[in-house]
Amino acid sequence: MNTPKLSVIVPIYNAQSTLVRLLGNLLNQTLSDMEIILVDDCSTDGSAQIMRAAKEQYPDKVVLLKNEKNSGPGVARNRGIEAASGEYIGFADADDIVDMSMYEQLYDEAVRTNADLTDCAYATGLDAKKAEIQISDERRGRVSWKVKSDMISIAGYVWTKLYRKDMLDKYHIRFNNTYVLEDTAFMILSLYHAQIFAGVDKPLYIYVNTPNSLSKRDGSYEYIQTSMAAVADIFEKMSVLPHYDKVQPAVERVMTWLMINSYRMAEQMNNADSDTVKELLRSLMKVTIQIPPKENYYTMNGADDDDIRVLDEMIASASKAL
Repeated sequence: MNTPKLSVIVPIYNAQSTLVRLLGNLLNQTLSDMEIILVDDCSTDGSAQIMRAAKEQYPDKVVLLKNEKNSGPGVARNRGIEAASGEYIGFADADDIVDMSMYEQLYDEAVRTNADLTDCAYATGLDAKKAEIQISDERRGRVSWKVKSDMISIAGYVWTKLYRKDMLDKYHIRFNNTYVLEDTAFMILSLYHAQIFAGVDKPLYIYVNTPNSLSKRDGSYEYIQTSMAAVADIFEKMSVLPHYDKVQPAVERVMTWLMINSYRMAEQMNNADSDTVKELLRSLMKVTIQIPPKENYYTMNGADDDDIRVLDEMIASASKAL
């Protein structure tokens, strides 16, 4: 196989019930000149057999990788990026559905516009009545820092997009080595560094809301720790960039909401860990949030009464800690 036009990376862990469906969508894409990189995160079900069968049937299209130990989707995607040879990179999750023309449409639009980041609309669930897109028409081409900030403030999803691989490599944009929230900093950095944006106004990706997926395992002390680590990572990577001030309100919105959600989870814990978590969050807010949250348009946009209650408690406590 010649150098493929794009590489699609799929992190896989115990996905035998949905993997055949996804692979059917990927292996029958209308864009034939692409590689599919399957990264086995040490599955214990029949996923490995399904992957091997795909490799045997499509030896020139399927690339198989396996992690030495179960490490989460961030590590799996990073391995895929390092192995990818396509000009562009896309991501799909093993329990979701992709339109069979998705990657041809995204690739054609990326080439036509010379885009660094190309998006499509997505729907949630098989019976979804509406679709959403992050890079809408007014956010395409070379955009202002205000438009970038609007996109950064909602971060978005990795699996609706094509990324120019040279951009990911140049700025070393990679996923966190965590099981959840591994993609938040990746998305923010991609939106910051991309120069040209493009989009396809069609719902080409269906996100299937799987109850037992890793992203649903919230509320635990471990999840909150991961959330706090994500905030620290975003701040560490973004605050040193030369134009951080131009997107700072949007980035602080993302960090603040991660902390608000974690604080609310801590309130439900009803054990000794609750006070510990709250104190850690107060300390983290003091370090990472420099714009008064209630003066930040992005932070306050969409906040309800309970969100403001939690924010007021965090701000008051953080002030006392000074």
